Amino acid sequence: MTKFSHHNPIIKLINDKEIKSMVEIGVWRGWLAENILLECPRLERYIGIDPWIPYGQKVAEDWDKIAKEVTESITADDRAAIIRKTSSEASLDFEKKSVELVFIDGDHSHAAVSNDTELWTPIASRVICGHDWSGKWSVKKVVEKAFDNVTSIGGNVWVVEL
Repeated sequence: MTKFSHHNPIIKLINDKEIKSMVEIGVWRGWLAENILLECPRLERYIGIDPWIPYGQKVAEDWDKIAKEVTESITADDRAAIIRKTSSEASLDFEKKSVELVFIDGDHSHAAVSNDTELWTPIASRVICGHDWSGKWSVKKVVEKAFDNVTSIGGNVWVVEL
C-alpha cells in the first residue's frame, strides 16, 4: 500500500466498506488525501477541509502557500474538492447524512475534538473515524465519552460505525 503505513488502516476501511463519499477534517500537507485518491478507486467524492491558519512558528504566508499547493495537487483529481474553512464553518455547508464517512484529524485539543464529533456525526451516514487515538492529546478520552461502540483499527485510527 502506501509509504505512510499509518494511512493503510483508513484506506483499507474505505475499500472494505466500499465508501463512495468522505470528508477529511484536517488536510495539512495532503498526504492522506493523495493516498486515498490513489488507493481507493471506488471512492467517488473526497472533500478535504482545513483552514490552514497560523499557529506555532508558522506565519500566514507559509499556510497560504501550503494551502495553495495542496489544493492544486488534490483537486487535480476530479473526485476531490478542498474547502478552506474551519471544521465548524464547513459543517454548516453539509446536510445530515450527506457523506458516508467523516475522518477527523484536525485540531487535537479536547474542545476541538469534542466539537468535531458533535458537529460531524450527524453528517456521516455510515462511519465517523479519526486519527491519533493514542498519544499526548485527549482524542481517546473525548471519543470514548462520545461513543459506546468505538474501536481502534491500527495505525492510531479510531472508528465508529453508525
